[in-house]
Amino acid sequence: MLGFLWAADQRGEALKWGFSRTVEYSLIERHTPPLAESVPGGYALTDRGRAFYREAYPVHAAAHPDVRVPHPDGAAADPWPARADQVLLAHRARCYALQHEWQRAVEARASAETEAAADPARPSDALPAAAAGLASERHELWTKTAVRRAALAAGQAGVLARLAEQAARYAVAALAVFNAAVAGADPLEGLAPPGDPDDWDEPRLAPPAETGVHGIDDHARKLHAAAAGTPVKRRGPAPKRRSRHALRQEAKPEPPGEKLVALAECLRLNIDGGALLRRLHPAR
Repeated sequence: MLGFLWAADQRGEALKWGFSRTVEYSLIERHTPPLAESVPGGYALTDRGRAFYREAYPVHAAAHPDVRVPHPDGAAADPWPARADQVLLAHRARCYALQHEWQRAVEARASAETEAAADPARPSDALPAAAAGLASERHELWTKTAVRRAALAAGQAGVLARLAEQAARYAVAALAVFNAAVAGADPLEGLAPPGDPDDWDEPRLAPPAETGVHGIDDHARKLHAAAAGTPVKRRGPAPKRRSRHALRQEAKPEPPGEKLVALAECLRLNIDGGALLRRLHPAR
């Protein structure tokens, strides 16, 4: 709430908000002098609230790394540049768009193949031979065009799969930004927006840096092993037999680059907004 009030104050206006228990009881009643005040249409920071926000920002940022609020000295002073998130989101958008187009091509191929294999409808016995022949001509033309559409869709699906696999390599970019957050380094170094996939220089998919947070490290390690094709050794009891429904679900083709995307999303969500940087380096 302090972040909302600060952002509104920087815009030169009050926070347009209805009755807030947080403001009333935590920011006004519990502080002398109060950190906020009620104004027509909402709430506003007091001079003491502005000073408190500036003084307490490092402590609050470290205690709540997942809550991104404005840096008191402006965006330029924030150790996590918003550009890092924007570039990764652009990579993500391209990858998902290519996967979606691949899925459409796969579905178009399946539909066309079904039409090509369809048996002709039996004409009514009441039709004269000439009329029945017309229906047969239509069916023949329909199946021939279906064969051509299936071949076209199959070729396009192959091209789109290759492009989606290359776009999924943005996991390398997410990995670099993740490692920069762990090391407290500049996340923008070497980070570029998506370009022509044919020009992609594919570096080795190195394991993500250890954060010391078991929940993050364990999940990232498993996803990296799957993406790199080196599954980690199973621990614990043997897996249960899967149901027929689960086996049918697994029979569906996996979107191209899906394992790389899973790793990229795991890394991106942990670093989004600088949360991991603030968690590991609270003094920044």
